[in-house]
Amino acid sequence: MRKKIVAVLMVLVFICCALPTVFAADVDTPTINPRWNNVFYVTAQLSRSGRAEAEVALYEAKSVTLDIELQEDTGIRWEETGDSSSGSDIGHCLVQDNFNLESGVDYRIKVTVNVYDDSDRIIETVTKYSSVVTG
Repeated sequence: MRKKIVAVLMVLVFICCALPTVFAADVDTPTINPRWNNVFYVTAQLSRSGRAEAEVALYEAKSVTLDIELQEDTGIRWEETGDSSSGSDIGHCLVQDNFNLESGVDYRIKVTVNVYDDSDRIIETVTKYSSVVTG
């Protein structure tokens, strides 16, 4: 009798272990959606010397503008310093500039990308920040 109970339990354990793999085979693979609809990538870099660089690339050849704003950490919030740079192009845009950074102050750049349709309406806006650097 004891051997039959052990045999039945082993069959149940085997069935329980085998079922999840059968169910997993029926599940559809999830679709990976892009983070943005039109923007392939955006970069934002600021060096300690004050060199700023931002780049954007689109999936398709559409109008794009790229704005860089230098921001300073006031200890309470990030404030714009008034220094900025911008550019525009079709499908890809690269903006480089040099900013004067005050020693001992934390800075970052805010990059804003606007993508336009054929009627010059904004169809997507992306904002990205660089890492914080101390001047």
